[in-house]
Amino acid sequence: MLYITVDTSVVRAAGPDTDAWRVLDTIENHVVSGRPAYGIALSDELKDEWLRPRSQTPPSSNRWNYYLSRLAYEWMLRLQNRRRVRHVGSVRPCQAQVGPAITQGFSDPNVRKAVAKDLHLVLTAFKADWRIVSAERRLRRHLQRAAENWAPGLRCLLWPADLSSAVQWLQFGAPNDPQYRL
Repeated sequence: MLYITVDTSVVRAAGPDTDAWRVLDTIENHVVSGRPAYGIALSDELKDEWLRPRSQTPPSSNRWNYYLSRLAYEWMLRLQNRRRVRHVGSVRPCQAQVGPAITQGFSDPNVRKAVAKDLHLVLTAFKADWRIVSAERRLRRHLQRAAENWAPGLRCLLWPADLSSAVQWLQFGAPNDPQYRL
């Protein structure tokens, strides 16, 4: 079974008839059909990000107030019920060790800060099967630049460039294909 690390950008955008939903649906269909089985990898930090409230709406409100969409939340519960969620624990200790090696090469402090903020996504993938699905194209480009110049360990990550290619990649079994590498 392959465990895919799904970024908050995907679960937040997952609505009917979106590429984000097609990604989640493809993962679930593979779970149900028995084709190359997928699960999702969640670190404590990634799960906290998914379930973080967007605002300080009172709990008594009926308004959905989390970063992941209601549709994505129901999807996550179905995968949990099928035992397809792999909790990898906290990646914070790894972030303290590996983070500076990845972020050090960026001369722009804003880029360094943006990459450091989402480093938990990469570290979750390292603890799982090195596969990431994300709508964050800019983050992918920054990490690709790091992989090419000063952080070659990132080259093992498989990360389709956009969500429409991620759907195809998942339909073909999320192969370890060079075109999807950083």
